[in-house]
Amino acid sequence: MSRSRVRLLALCIFLTLEISGRSTAQTGRAWRFPLPEPMVRALDSITAPSLRSHVSFLASDALQGRATPSTGQDTAAEYIAAQFRKAGLEPVGSSDYFQVSIMPESRPDCAGFKCEFSLRGRSLTVAREHFALDTVTTLDIEGAPVFKISFGRRSTEGLPSLSGKVLVAAAPYFPGKGTAGEEFSPEWRQFVSHARSLSPDLIVWVDRQSMDGLSYFDTPRLRMPGGGQHRPHTAMIGEPSVAQALDELPDGETGATFSLHVREAPPVQRRLRNVAAILRGSDPVLCDTFVLLTAHYDGTGPIASGSQDRIWNAANDNASGVAALLDVALALGTLKEKPRRSLVFLTFFGEEDGMLGSRYYAKHPLVPIRNTIAAINLEQLGRTDAAEGDQAGKASITGYDYSEIGEVFKSAGERSGIAISGNGLNSDKYFMASDNIVFAELGVPAHTLCVSYMYPDYHGARDHWDKIDFDNMAGVTRMAARALLLLALSDRDPLWNTSNPRAARFSEARGRRSESR
Repeated sequence: MSRSRVRLLALCIFLTLEISGRSTAQTGRAWRFPLPEPMVRALDSITAPSLRSHVSFLASDALQGRATPSTGQDTAAEYIAAQFRKAGLEPVGSSDYFQVSIMPESRPDCAGFKCEFSLRGRSLTVAREHFALDTVTTLDIEGAPVFKISFGRRSTEGLPSLSGKVLVAAAPYFPGKGTAGEEFSPEWRQFVSHARSLSPDLIVWVDRQSMDGLSYFDTPRLRMPGGGQHRPHTAMIGEPSVAQALDELPDGETGATFSLHVREAPPVQRRLRNVAAILRGSDPVLCDTFVLLTAHYDGTGPIASGSQDRIWNAANDNASGVAALLDVALALGTLKEKPRRSLVFLTFFGEEDGMLGSRYYAKHPLVPIRNTIAAINLEQLGRTDAAEGDQAGKASITGYDYSEIGEVFKSAGERSGIAISGNGLNSDKYFMASDNIVFAELGVPAHTLCVSYMYPDYHGARDHWDKIDFDNMAGVTRMAARALLLLALSDRDPLWNTSNPRAARFSEARGRRSESR
């Protein structure tokens, strides 16, 4: 090779590396630019007293925990709509600020209930209050053979098809590690997935931690219109005699039989509402692209019985997220010069019941999904007394390194004095646990901002508004608003991180979405 060709090749390599380096640097700087001064001043209107006024109303006893559906939830929806009007935002719902869904609500017909094990010449009857099913349906199982699998088994390889049989396993418990369900839920999901592949007629968990009654067999369940149901179904039993008998049974064929008869009462149609508003963008082209700020406004509602406080007020989960969304809407609604992209503010019903509101929105979007460039979901922003320690001055993004959204929040956090991280294992663990996953599955870079994942009173009676650190929440909310504006002012769409295998399916969904434009 001639000397001139070597020099030319070296020059080409240098230029390639230089351009690549500039591209990488530009990517890193893409979300690091100062906001216009009027927008900075607008963020200053987000204050602790304002947030306190929202949360203290939404989480008051008057709203009874905002269960889906309930009168308290309807009141919360009207309150949210009133704040959107006050902010001067436009309606984007099908009925004023509301996106209305009619969903069937089913309830068991308890009159015909029967659940029974037969083994070694004796019958063990399960009381209705010690039984729960994953859905409301009609099931007739009579004398089905029982096949036992230990929870520790990590594979179903070598096991036969269980068609016509019932699979039984003991639900695990991890003492000293916090809430059992939180600890074993990933393993539980994997185990149930394996168990379903064997096609039993029913999967039965025997749970020693629910011996005082599961309490939710009689609870009505909402069903997404046109939505299918997982089969086989999964039942939970908390009967002491069954737990003792299960310990005595061998793995595999047990010689026991199982009978279950449950009936579904005629469903009742319920009217449910997402609440939505839009701040139209100012750019003649980018105004037709959208950044979503979302939060679920439902709670778990009051419990059916008990001598303790029966109203589960759901202040941190998730009146705090709704309050933050409302204060951002009120702050940005005052701007004379609007962001370049359009901002959509969405609050969902039914997150606690399987993300019903966000899944309904995904099937009936109010703005085109193909033009939605990002979705930021707000959850549990008020409590700083997390299981992993004091979270004051900190916040976390689920799926932190799944997309460039993490970089957006890191930039906003640096400007706002809030340390942003992936919070160790929680970032990945909770990515699929809130409404953001519905949008991620459609290819939209979507993440949840959270301060404390697990905290005292989580899904409990004492999740009250006066336990929230409103000063810290105000700082986190201003930071979230800054991140929202960075997305809305940039002409760059945030991308999924293609080098992260956990983000691969979401990136592929985005590719399919882009092809449909």
